[in-house]
Amino acid sequence: MKTLRKTYWYVSSYLEKHGKLLFVAILGSTVFLGVLLFFLPKLFSLKPRKYIGIIGQYTLTSLPLEIQNKMSRGLTTSNEDGEIIPDLVSRWSVENDGKQFRFLLKENLEWADGTAVTSASVLSSFRDTESLAQNNELLYSLKEPFAPFPSVMIRPIFLAGKEYPVGFGPYSVRKVTKIDDLLKTLELESVDTILVYRFYSTEEQAKMAYKEGKIDQLSHLTNADAFEQWKQTTIHPEIRFDRYVAIFFNLQDPRFEKPVRQALNYALSKPPSQVRAVSPYHPNHWSFNPAVKKYEKDQEKAIELLIHNIPAQPLSLELTTSTHFSDLADAMKQEWETFGARAYQACITLEEIKNKEMCSNVKIELRVKISNFPDLASYQILLIGQQIPLDPDQYTMWHSTQTTNFTHYHSPKVDKLLEDGRKTIDQLERKTIYAEVQQYLAEDSPAIFLQHPIEYSIARTSFRVPGKE
Repeated sequence: MKTLRKTYWYVSSYLEKHGKLLFVAILGSTVFLGVLLFFLPKLFSLKPRKYIGIIGQYTLTSLPLEIQNKMSRGLTTSNEDGEIIPDLVSRWSVENDGKQFRFLLKENLEWADGTAVTSASVLSSFRDTESLAQNNELLYSLKEPFAPFPSVMIRPIFLAGKEYPVGFGPYSVRKVTKIDDLLKTLELESVDTILVYRFYSTEEQAKMAYKEGKIDQLSHLTNADAFEQWKQTTIHPEIRFDRYVAIFFNLQDPRFEKPVRQALNYALSKPPSQVRAVSPYHPNHWSFNPAVKKYEKDQEKAIELLIHNIPAQPLSLELTTSTHFSDLADAMKQEWETFGARAYQACITLEEIKNKEMCSNVKIELRVKISNFPDLASYQILLIGQQIPLDPDQYTMWHSTQTTNFTHYHSPKVDKLLEDGRKTIDQLERKTIYAEVQQYLAEDSPAIFLQHPIEYSIARTSFRVPGKE
């Protein structure tokens, strides 16, 4: 008992002399520990990191869609058939004969930084379009009917006035490093993962980074042959049905009359059916027409077309393409030149052709020019890939008034169909319109549609990205 009282006196005496100091020490330790617990996870995150390579040069305002889609969403989205459906909106309506589109936002939306969403904060501006935000509605008024407008609203939306992009998640920008304005690395963070994107100017640089262990995943490769023997790497090929590879003719060249284009089309071997492209439309889209002319290889038909429509000038031609398609271009050169030699022999033996000197004009001499940045304003034949738009409207590609119609294709019938297609709201009517567009494009052959390209992704076997398991 005496020992207990003695201990009590000692403690009471100590607290009387040093109580304030002890209180401050405890309070300070508590505050320090709280601050440490708050900032430590940010400085030394225990979340798994995934290192992903991106090929190309980008800025924060020109991020590839695959990254934008990690950080945000659009007012609309699309399903597997290419139909446009609501995303951040609950519905939309088309008014004033297709000149107005009214979108109703979903309730209780928040930006990734916790800011409440208002209709004004998601309002986008478009040329020749009046926009109005009121309550939870967005109203867009156009000068002319434009049926593809809902597909335009698929693009991810970001909050204006922020240093870094702020969208609707699930990922937010964590850290950025740049060289001048170009991105070197970009870190995105979700509740359970950090994605570290590293940017490389060329495919070869990106492949080298993978070999050196700087990244764990790399997509959009033209080939993955160098990694076939890597035991810890998985290679995933993907047929890109949203793209196509085609041979485009410059129709300002008088040699490329319709029968000559058709002959050159029939003279070429076509790729296997699983990757075959027969039109510039997605084969799984609601607007696709599978009944168009296919132009399977038919040398006899090709020869008949060519020798009965001998061009006024020799077929000494130049094909421009990029390094990606150089092997394909070489194969085309061999096929066309062999075909030209056969056509010449048929021409000189055909009695009904009296002027045999003209037969030399069906011989084909093809020069292959490699350029990774082909000049669309100056070429004879162009072998390149093209992106297929989400909406079947291809007015800018094929209408005769458009500067982006680099083939200079001119068809009054197709012009009228394209004009009607972008003004028609009813999907069944649009399906009929674009089926006809595809029939005319196949028949007229301003381009030879070849294939949907195959792209390759590589990843280390332990690598997993949320949503890709």
